[in-house]
Amino acid sequence: MSELNQADDSDDDLYPDDETSSLILKTILELAGFLKAHFCIAFGSHQYLVDVLELYLENPGFYPRALADMLESEDFDVTKAPKELAAFIYSKLDGKNPSQALMKARVELLLSAAMNSDAFAHLECGRKEEALRTHTSSSVFFGSYLGSSYAEFGSRSIRSMALLGAETKLLRDPRQQEKEFVRDAWQDWQKKLDRYPSSAAFARDMLDKTEHLKSQAVIERWCRDWKKELGTLPDE
Repeated sequence: MSELNQADDSDDDLYPDDETSSLILKTILELAGFLKAHFCIAFGSHQYLVDVLELYLENPGFYPRALADMLESEDFDVTKAPKELAAFIYSKLDGKNPSQALMKARVELLLSAAMNSDAFAHLECGRKEEALRTHTSSSVFFGSYLGSSYAEFGSRSIRSMALLGAETKLLRDPRQQEKEFVRDAWQDWQKKLDRYPSSAAFARDMLDKTEHLKSQAVIERWCRDWKKELGTLPDE
């Protein structure tokens, strides 16, 4: 599923041999591109999508049901959100706390992203019908998000992010800068391992020292990925 966030339609290596699977994959990747752009609108950064997909990898299948239950609730109680996603749903946008309408739009966007990732996983396993059904549901929730977000963002929620200078915004993304800070701190920790007893302790300290990072689980995943790059085994 990490390939889904990084994929480009010109990457022929991703496409299956049979025509049906190729068409399904094309629609999944097209929606993934829209999702990435709209995470910039609804959350202020596409990095939130990366973080959410990393969380989803750890517990596939759980988040779509939990998010759908929230939307189906008559009072839309955001306090019932999975605690791992609460920081995303409640995060400020342009320095302001999110309105109820924005939080609902965010939940719909999160659900669409989770289900589109699920569709990609089904297709990888050769389950074409399930992939198409799940992708269709993802598209429905994305459409619902567009309706919900229109009241919050107006025509900006429908237009191409290219017209809004998305690439410039991504280059200024403070979360990417903070990830580099965390990596530098992790590298220093590897030289003096008695600074932290565990990756969890390191991640908690990094959350205290950064402003825009919200998820301890994501930082711990980064630590595991960096260990793999070095070819070292976890200490825990």
